[in-house]
Amino acid sequence: MRFVVTLLAALLIAPIGSAAALSDLSGDELDRAAILAAPSVYRLESKVTLEALQTADGRRVELPPRARRLSEVGTAFAIAPDGTLAAAAHVAAPTPVEIARDARLLAQALAGMPHSLDAAEEWVEKTGARPIGASDVELTVTPARLLSENGGEVSAPVPARLVGAERSKDLALVRIDAVGAPALALHDVRTFGTPVTTLGFGPDGSDDRPEDEPRIERGKIGLSGIPDEQPDRRLAQVDLPIRRGDSGAPVVDEEGRAVGIVLLRYQDGGLMAPAEDVRALATAAGVEVDEGRSAKQFRLAMESLWELDLEQAGARLDQTLDTYPDHLLAQSESSRVERLSAADYRLDAGGRADGFWVALAAAGLLGAIVCATRLSQLWVRRAGDRPPE
Repeated sequence: MRFVVTLLAALLIAPIGSAAALSDLSGDELDRAAILAAPSVYRLESKVTLEALQTADGRRVELPPRARRLSEVGTAFAIAPDGTLAAAAHVAAPTPVEIARDARLLAQALAGMPHSLDAAEEWVEKTGARPIGASDVELTVTPARLLSENGGEVSAPVPARLVGAERSKDLALVRIDAVGAPALALHDVRTFGTPVTTLGFGPDGSDDRPEDEPRIERGKIGLSGIPDEQPDRRLAQVDLPIRRGDSGAPVVDEEGRAVGIVLLRYQDGGLMAPAEDVRALATAAGVEVDEGRSAKQFRLAMESLWELDLEQAGARLDQTLDTYPDHLLAQSESSRVERLSAADYRLDAGGRADGFWVALAAAGLLGAIVCATRLSQLWVRRAGDRPPE
């Protein structure tokens, strides 16, 4: 009995990702929101090569070979089922000034010299340095994965192309060949104190976390404000840890909707642009924002699983995979449902009460066995302590 109860408990609460530390049957609203959002999140990497830097007065500044190949990691998330993703422009479409700054920063670091982002920015502004022979920016994205069930293999990156950018708001749109992929619904709200979660690819200090597994943080929306010298731009604070690599990460509410996009680190948290800015950029680019059929089906499937209706959850996961076969989380959840069903562990919405009493009886029986065992041990111990007759 103890083995059976333990086995069923392990099947029920096994986390869907070690680093993410989530359970697919968690009752926490933000945990559930992260699960719903994860299939729409991608690791974004941009690469550019250059020959050297040239200052405004014509001086050529040579770079070590490693500083001629720049790579920047960020996050992106789908906003339409045609494969359109929202991202931070400074990752997806870096300007010549940003390329020069990053090259200078890397060159100083490789030379073992004192270096910082602020110092590199100051040098570029002072010298007017710009890249020479810079290539077009190469973009690739990798689907986020909350699972470790495929042997730890990292999802293959796919090429992406830039389809729109608004540098004044540090927003960009990129597109991948993934028609029918799930997307995040956009929700235009930035109410102070709203609980939110982010899924980004900034480092967490863990060496064993797969590079395609996002770091999940929880917090709240803080104060909103207008940046100096940018009266047409409005940003809001997010009171949760933000690291380099989180730029472009969605800020997700308890309903699993994107209410903003992370752009900057700020004090102990970060700054996000509201979802309405992403929507406006998408409209200008002719993109129809919608979460798509596969995202809606996956949401229904997970709602069935959270109600412990395995039969309905399995059917809806099958529908999700029929719509988009590359849905990684639906694949994993479908396997989980099959294992639970094979274990004859059925607690659907109509049978939850029966399941409760079965579980209670099992727990009671287990407790009785434990108590009987302890009483027996105590009786034997006392019998052994009696003086010989």
